[in-house]
Amino acid sequence: DDQKVLIEADADGGTLAVHYQLGRDPGLIGLTAAAGHQLDIADVWNQAQELPGGLPVVVAPDQPDKAANIISTAGRTLARPLAQRNDLVALVDCGRLSSRSAANDIVRHADALIVVLRPTAPNIQIAAHRLAAQRRLCENVTWLLVGDRPYSPAEIQGVHQVPVLGVIADDPVGAAGLEHGTTDKKLRRSAFIRSIANVADTLADQFPLAPPGSAAVVVGDEGPAVDDRPPPPSAAPPSAFAGASADDGTPDTPVEGGP
Repeated sequence: DDQKVLIEADADGGTLAVHYQLGRDPGLIGLTAAAGHQLDIADVWNQAQELPGGLPVVVAPDQPDKAANIISTAGRTLARPLAQRNDLVALVDCGRLSSRSAANDIVRHADALIVVLRPTAPNIQIAAHRLAAQRRLCENVTWLLVGDRPYSPAEIQGVHQVPVLGVIADDPVGAAGLEHGTTDKKLRRSAFIRSIANVADTLADQFPLAPPGSAAVVVGDEGPAVDDRPPPPSAAPPSAFAGASADDGTPDTPVEGGP
Protein backbone atom coordinates (compact mmCIF):
# COMPACT_ATOMS: atom_id res chain seq x y z
CA ASP A 1 0.00 0.00 0.00
CA ASP A 2 1.02 3.60 -0.53
CA GLN A 3 2.42 5.37 2.51
CA LYS A 4 0.30 8.23 3.82
CA VAL A 5 1.00 11.53 5.55
CA LEU A 6 -1.14 14.45 6.70
CA ILE A 7 0.44 17.85 6.08
CA GLU A 8 -0.94 20.89 7.87
CA ALA A 9 -0.89 23.99 5.64
CA ASP A 10 -3.41 26.40 7.15
CA ALA A 11 -2.20 29.98 6.75
CA ASP A 12 -4.21 30.98 9.84
CA GLY A 13 -1.79 28.85 11.87
CA GLY A 14 -1.50 25.19 12.77
CA THR A 15 -3.59 23.70 15.57
CA LEU A 16 -2.67 20.01 15.63
CA ALA A 17 0.53 20.41 17.67
CA VAL A 18 -1.38 22.23 20.41
CA HIS A 19 -4.43 19.99 20.30
CA TYR A 20 -2.47 16.73 20.44
CA GLN A 21 0.43 18.04 22.56
CA LEU A 22 3.02 17.52 19.84
CA GLY A 23 6.23 19.46 19.38
CA ARG A 24 6.36 22.47 17.06
CA ASP A 25 9.44 20.87 15.56
CA PRO A 26 9.92 18.78 13.46
CA GLY A 27 7.33 20.08 11.04
CA LEU A 28 6.54 22.01 7.88
CA ILE A 29 9.44 24.43 8.25
CA GLY A 30 11.97 21.60 8.14
CA LEU A 31 10.19 19.77 5.32
CA THR A 32 10.03 22.90 3.18
CA ALA A 33 13.74 23.49 3.76
CA ALA A 34 14.52 19.91 2.74
CA ALA A 35 12.47 20.32 -0.45
CA GLY A 36 14.71 23.19 -1.46
CA HIS A 37 17.34 20.58 -2.33
CA GLN A 38 16.04 17.17 -3.42
CA LEU A 39 13.05 15.79 -1.57
CA ASP A 40 13.59 12.25 -0.33
CA ILE A 41 10.96 10.09 1.33
CA ALA A 42 13.16 10.02 4.43
CA ASP A 43 12.81 13.82 4.65
CA VAL A 44 9.06 13.44 5.01
CA TRP A 45 9.32 10.95 7.87
CA ASN A 46 12.10 12.94 9.56
CA GLN A 47 9.81 15.98 9.71
CA ALA A 48 6.66 14.07 10.72
CA GLN A 49 5.26 13.29 14.14
CA GLU A 50 2.57 10.75 15.03
CA LEU A 51 -1.09 11.39 15.76
CA PRO A 52 -3.07 9.09 18.07
CA GLY A 53 -3.83 6.08 15.91
CA GLY A 54 -0.47 6.22 14.15
CA LEU A 55 -1.02 8.61 11.21
CA PRO A 56 2.14 10.64 10.48
CA VAL A 57 1.56 14.39 10.48
CA VAL A 58 3.73 17.34 9.46
CA VAL A 59 2.60 20.26 11.64
CA ALA A 60 2.52 23.91 10.63
CA PRO A 61 3.65 26.80 12.85
CA ASP A 62 0.87 28.05 15.10
CA GLN A 63 1.71 31.74 14.56
CA PRO A 64 -0.35 32.99 11.57
CA ASP A 65 2.34 35.24 10.04
CA LYS A 66 4.96 32.53 10.32
CA ALA A 67 2.56 29.91 8.98
CA ALA A 68 1.57 32.05 5.98
CA ASN A 69 5.20 32.72 5.07
CA ILE A 70 6.29 29.09 5.22
CA ILE A 71 3.17 27.87 3.38
CA SER A 72 3.81 30.39 0.60
CA THR A 73 7.38 29.07 0.32
CA ALA A 74 6.13 25.47 0.39
CA GLY A 75 3.89 26.23 -2.58
CA ARG A 76 6.96 27.17 -4.59
CA THR A 77 9.39 24.51 -3.39
CA LEU A 78 7.54 21.58 -1.80
CA ALA A 79 4.29 21.04 -3.72
CA ARG A 80 5.74 19.92 -7.06
CA PRO A 81 8.28 17.36 -5.74
CA LEU A 82 5.65 16.05 -3.32
CA ALA A 83 3.12 15.56 -6.12
CA GLN A 84 5.70 13.83 -8.29
CA ARG A 85 6.36 11.07 -5.78
CA ASN A 86 4.68 7.75 -6.56
CA ASP A 87 5.39 6.21 -3.15
CA LEU A 88 3.44 8.65 -0.99
CA VAL A 89 -0.14 9.84 -0.54
CA ALA A 90 -0.16 13.35 0.94
CA LEU A 91 -3.34 14.78 2.42
CA VAL A 92 -2.81 18.52 2.81
CA ASP A 93 -5.13 20.55 5.04
CA CYS A 94 -5.11 24.07 3.57
CA GLY A 95 -7.66 25.61 5.91
CA ARG A 96 -10.00 28.14 4.30
CA LEU A 97 -8.97 29.08 0.81
CA SER A 98 -9.52 32.51 -0.71
CA SER A 99 -8.17 34.33 -3.75
CA ARG A 100 -5.34 35.57 -1.53
CA SER A 101 -4.54 32.29 0.24
CA ALA A 102 -0.89 31.42 0.77
CA ALA A 103 -1.80 27.80 -0.01
CA ASN A 104 -3.01 28.40 -3.57
CA ASP A 105 0.28 27.27 -5.12
CA ILE A 106 -0.04 23.99 -3.21
CA VAL A 107 -3.53 23.47 -4.63
CA ARG A 108 -2.21 23.94 -8.19
CA HIS A 109 -0.22 20.70 -7.86
CA ALA A 110 -2.99 18.64 -6.26
CA ASP A 111 -4.81 15.72 -7.82
CA ALA A 112 -8.02 16.77 -6.10
CA LEU A 113 -9.37 19.66 -4.05
CA ILE A 114 -11.93 18.55 -1.48
CA VAL A 115 -14.00 21.34 0.07
CA VAL A 116 -15.49 20.42 3.45
CA LEU A 117 -18.70 22.23 4.41
CA ARG A 118 -21.96 21.94 6.28
CA PRO A 119 -24.81 22.11 3.73
CA THR A 120 -26.52 25.24 5.05
CA ALA A 121 -27.57 28.07 2.75
CA PRO A 122 -24.85 30.52 3.89
CA ASN A 123 -22.07 27.92 3.61
CA ILE A 124 -23.26 26.80 0.19
CA GLN A 125 -23.24 30.43 -0.93
CA ILE A 126 -19.63 30.88 0.11
CA ALA A 127 -18.47 27.62 -1.48
CA ALA A 128 -20.39 28.27 -4.73
CA HIS A 129 -18.91 31.75 -5.02
CA ARG A 130 -15.40 30.35 -4.81
CA LEU A 131 -15.96 27.35 -7.07
CA ALA A 132 -14.92 28.89 -10.40
CA ALA A 133 -11.72 30.35 -8.94
CA GLN A 134 -10.86 27.04 -7.28
CA ARG A 135 -11.35 25.16 -10.54
CA ARG A 136 -8.76 27.42 -12.13
CA LEU A 137 -6.31 26.15 -9.52
CA CYS A 138 -7.37 22.49 -9.62
CA GLU A 139 -9.87 21.16 -12.15
CA ASN A 140 -10.84 18.25 -9.90
CA VAL A 141 -12.93 19.99 -7.21
CA THR A 142 -15.44 18.08 -5.10
CA TRP A 143 -17.42 18.88 -1.96
CA LEU A 144 -17.56 16.78 1.20
CA LEU A 145 -20.58 17.48 3.39
CA VAL A 146 -20.83 17.37 7.17
CA GLY A 147 -24.40 16.19 7.57
CA ASP A 148 -27.05 16.23 4.86
CA ARG A 149 -29.47 18.87 6.17
CA PRO A 150 -31.03 21.15 5.21
CA TYR A 151 -29.72 20.31 1.71
CA SER A 152 -28.95 16.84 0.41
CA PRO A 153 -26.11 15.90 -1.95
CA ALA A 154 -28.62 15.44 -4.81
CA GLU A 155 -30.04 18.94 -4.31
CA ILE A 156 -26.60 20.51 -4.18
CA GLN A 157 -25.31 18.67 -7.23
CA GLY A 158 -28.45 19.56 -9.17
CA VAL A 159 -28.19 23.28 -8.46
CA HIS A 160 -24.44 23.86 -8.45
CA GLN A 161 -23.15 21.16 -10.81
CA VAL A 162 -20.37 20.18 -8.42
CA PRO A 163 -19.64 16.56 -7.46
CA VAL A 164 -20.31 15.66 -3.83
CA LEU A 165 -17.78 13.13 -2.60
CA GLY A 166 -19.98 12.01 0.26
CA VAL A 167 -21.45 12.88 3.63
CA ILE A 168 -19.74 12.69 7.02
CA ALA A 169 -22.37 11.98 9.66
CA ASP A 170 -22.92 14.89 12.03
CA ASP A 171 -22.24 12.67 15.05
CA PRO A 172 -20.30 14.52 17.77
CA VAL A 173 -20.47 11.54 20.15
CA GLY A 174 -18.96 9.20 17.56
CA ALA A 175 -16.27 11.72 16.64
CA ALA A 176 -15.34 12.18 20.30
CA GLY A 177 -15.21 8.42 20.77
CA LEU A 178 -12.76 8.07 17.90
CA GLU A 179 -10.54 10.87 19.19
CA HIS A 180 -10.56 10.08 22.89
CA GLY A 181 -11.15 6.34 22.86
CA THR A 182 -14.12 4.06 23.35
CA THR A 183 -14.99 0.39 22.90
CA ASP A 184 -14.69 -1.34 19.53
CA LYS A 185 -18.39 -2.19 19.70
CA LYS A 186 -19.38 1.45 20.08
CA LEU A 187 -17.05 2.48 17.27
CA ARG A 188 -18.53 -0.09 14.91
CA ARG A 189 -22.03 1.19 15.71
CA SER A 190 -21.06 4.83 15.27
CA ALA A 191 -22.66 6.65 12.35
CA PHE A 192 -19.54 8.82 12.19
CA ILE A 193 -17.21 5.84 11.75
CA ARG A 194 -19.44 4.21 9.14
CA SER A 195 -19.68 7.43 7.16
CA ILE A 196 -15.91 7.99 7.29
CA ALA A 197 -15.37 4.46 5.96
CA ASN A 198 -17.80 5.10 3.10
CA VAL A 199 -16.09 8.37 2.20
CA ALA A 200 -12.68 6.68 2.27
CA ASP A 201 -13.91 3.98 -0.11
CA THR A 202 -15.39 6.56 -2.48
CA LEU A 203 -12.23 8.65 -2.35
CA ALA A 204 -10.09 5.63 -3.22
CA ASP A 205 -12.37 4.80 -6.16
CA GLN A 206 -12.72 8.32 -7.57
CA PHE A 207 -9.26 9.69 -6.89
CA PRO A 208 -6.72 6.87 -6.89
CA LEU A 209 -3.70 8.82 -5.70
CA ALA A 210 -1.10 6.97 -7.70
CA PRO A 211 1.42 7.91 -10.39
CA PRO A 212 1.85 10.42 -11.90
CA GLY A 213 0.52 12.48 -8.95
CA SER A 214 0.19 11.83 -5.25
CA ALA A 215 -1.02 14.95 -3.48
CA ALA A 216 -4.58 15.61 -2.36
CA VAL A 217 -5.87 18.75 -0.72
CA VAL A 218 -8.63 19.27 1.80
CA VAL A 219 -9.84 22.79 2.53
CA GLY A 220 -12.26 23.54 5.34
CA ASP A 221 -14.77 26.14 4.14
CA GLU A 222 -17.70 25.96 6.49
CA GLY A 223 -18.12 29.71 6.90
CA PRO A 224 -19.37 31.58 9.97
CA ALA A 225 -21.87 30.24 12.45
CA VAL A 226 -25.07 31.87 11.23
CA ASP A 227 -28.78 31.12 11.00
CA ASP A 228 -29.14 27.63 9.52
CA ARG A 229 -32.80 27.97 8.64
CA PRO A 230 -33.45 27.11 4.98
CA PRO A 231 -35.09 29.51 2.55
CA PRO A 232 -38.74 28.95 1.65
CA PRO A 233 -39.43 25.49 0.16
CA SER A 234 -40.03 26.94 -3.30
CA ALA A 235 -36.58 28.53 -3.40
CA ALA A 236 -33.42 26.73 -4.42
CA PRO A 237 -30.24 27.17 -2.37
CA PRO A 238 -28.64 30.52 -3.29
CA SER A 239 -26.09 30.04 -6.04
CA ALA A 240 -23.99 33.19 -5.80
CA PHE A 241 -22.28 35.01 -2.98
CA ALA A 242 -20.95 38.54 -3.34
CA GLY A 243 -19.66 39.25 0.14
CA ALA A 244 -17.84 37.59 2.98
CA SER A 245 -14.27 36.44 3.05
CA ALA A 246 -12.98 33.62 5.23
CA ASP A 247 -9.96 35.55 6.43
CA ASP A 248 -10.35 39.21 7.33
CA GLY A 249 -14.01 39.94 6.68
CA THR A 250 -13.46 42.06 3.58
CA PRO A 251 -15.40 41.07 0.46
CA ASP A 252 -13.67 38.79 -2.01
CA THR A 253 -13.57 39.93 -5.61
CA PRO A 254 -16.52 38.27 -7.36
CA VAL A 255 -15.37 35.54 -9.74
CA GLU A 256 -16.58 35.36 -13.31
CA GLY A 257 -18.32 32.25 -14.48
CA GLY A 258 -19.59 31.25 -11.04
CA PRO A 259 -22.73 29.18 -10.72
